[in-house]
Amino acid sequence: MSALPPNERGRAVVFTGNYGEAGALRRYGPDRGLPLAYSGHNGFAEWGPPPQEAQPVIVVGYPRRWLDEDFRGCRQAATVDNGEGVDNEEQGGAVYLCDAPRGGWSAAWPRLAHLDG
Repeated sequence: MSALPPNERGRAVVFTGNYGEAGALRRYGPDRGLPLAYSGHNGFAEWGPPPQEAQPVIVVGYPRRWLDEDFRGCRQAATVDNGEGVDNEEQGGAVYLCDAPRGGWSAAWPRLAHLDG
């Protein structure tokens, strides 16, 4: 968050590739100054998209091959490192900073919502 200009921090959101990431970030992120996390994965998508004006978007655990199709202005901003050397599916993953979803959140949400294991 410190990399974002102060005028963007209040509108920023996190978008994750799966509900586990979103749930962990919703639970532990606020104490670390992170914005609210959303995900289109499985039942988490039922809670809906972020507000239409929410941007920039911090994207975590989302497949790179889909990133440019779904979001505008993305660049890698960090790499996930749990600091403990624990190997899991998030460790070493890219964290992207994007301007906004293509077409806005309401248009993008049906495309971002997905059911899978």
